[in-house]
Amino acid sequence: MVRQHTDDALPLTAADIAVLEVLVDRAGAVVSRDTIRRLADLRQFSQRRCDSAIVAIRRTLGNDAVVTVRGRGWMLQPEWESPARNFINAGYHRT
Repeated sequence: MVRQHTDDALPLTAADIAVLEVLVDRAGAVVSRDTIRRLADLRQFSQRRCDSAIVAIRRTLGNDAVVTVRGRGWMLQPEWESPARNFINAGYHRT
């Protein structure tokens, strides 16, 4: 399910991984931008930092992994919980 990692692909940043972890922990539930910022400890960044993390996550996992719920936030599709957790554990991210 997860796109094949290649050496020329940009790995996720630590902030992107933190956002992904919040979504994985709440797979199947809509999570607001404010909740993501608080739980991923991104309050020192712009509110739009969550948006860029979602874009990076979609590029890595696939567009259908994260659904935008207009006016409410984002939701990791339940079937992506295990593949996303495996991705996090595999360490394909920048430190």
